[in-house]
Amino acid sequence: MNKPREILTIYLISAALVTAPVFADDAISPIPFGGYIQDGKCGCYGAKVSVKTVNEARRIIEKFIEGHDLHIGAMDERPRFFRAELLDNNGTVRDVVIVHKANGRIRSIY
Repeated sequence: MNKPREILTIYLISAALVTAPVFADDAISPIPFGGYIQDGKCGCYGAKVSVKTVNEARRIIEKFIEGHDLHIGAMDERPRFFRAELLDNNGTVRDVVIVHKANGRIRSIY
């Protein structure tokens, strides 16, 4: 009778130990998931408009990283999106993001 209870206990402890490091990594993320500020023109993940130039994409990314001690490094244009490296004050790449041309959505690809 105690065998199922022992197996369940071992399973729950194992599950807790395996998932704990995943949650611990979230604290060091430079921009937390959902960290984009909503205003009248922008949603949670971007501008909600088509983005045609590198300068438009740069402005969207600058708003995205506002207050996070990051700056934009190398930035280039691809057929469907703009790609930008986000650097910390030491010049280390902390993230690589893309801004989709069709809808202005920002997402990490790093």
